[in-house]
Amino acid sequence: MKQVAYQEQVVVPGAILSEKLGCSNDTLSDNFKNNESRYIEGVHYFVLQGEELKAFRLRPENFWLQISPKTRRLILWTEKGAFNHVKSLGTDQAWDAFQQLVDTYFRLRMVVEVLSDIKSQEQKIFSDEEVKHASELLLQTKEVIEIIVFAKLIGWGPNKFFKKLREDGYLIKSGQRKNDPISAYNGKFFKLNKKEYKNKVTSEVRPYYQTYVTPEGQIHLANKYGVSFETKLIK
Repeated sequence: MKQVAYQEQVVVPGAILSEKLGCSNDTLSDNFKNNESRYIEGVHYFVLQGEELKAFRLRPENFWLQISPKTRRLILWTEKGAFNHVKSLGTDQAWDAFQQLVDTYFRLRMVVEVLSDIKSQEQKIFSDEEVKHASELLLQTKEVIEIIVFAKLIGWGPNKFFKKLREDGYLIKSGQRKNDPISAYNGKFFKLNKKEYKNKVTSEVRPYYQTYVTPEGQIHLANKYGVSFETKLIK
């Protein structure tokens, strides 16, 4: 499930939250009405209406939500709001679903921040435990990861990791396509994404390809080359 953000908070629409918790959207509404004093707008939830709702619906990153133009009111629940609902429901299914949402949905913002820190190579601002936790979550999200970022997450320097993958027959060893995955592993363990580079002086645009590691590749390579921390890989 793609992450939804609103006002710099990770949120989940009511229809999706109710499905995950194993209840109806009406049940969430009843929970809210019966315990309204425990919910604070901007902390536990956001209500979108009118132009605000329209702008949210028309954001390209939100198209997958398929919000109907006829929708007049949309409630987005934060992690704290979802927790209040789980307490009201009190079922094992709801608690299990909430824990999964926390680990693989709400807390992904920390993953993004950790990865940004790794990619920028700035002074380390995250503890080893935070990097470990972020890496565990990342390997559970089933998303592709840039190969350079992945190398650092499993404790390798990028250059050494590229060299090792070339030596072991995963990447092309020389020529213009050096470090591209060989055909047997392209689409399986790796994915090539086409990018474009624009020369600032001549304005010439040239295509190039960036290598990403697929979810299957993440598990395979992490198990093969070892993780520098005790990450529980999800198979």
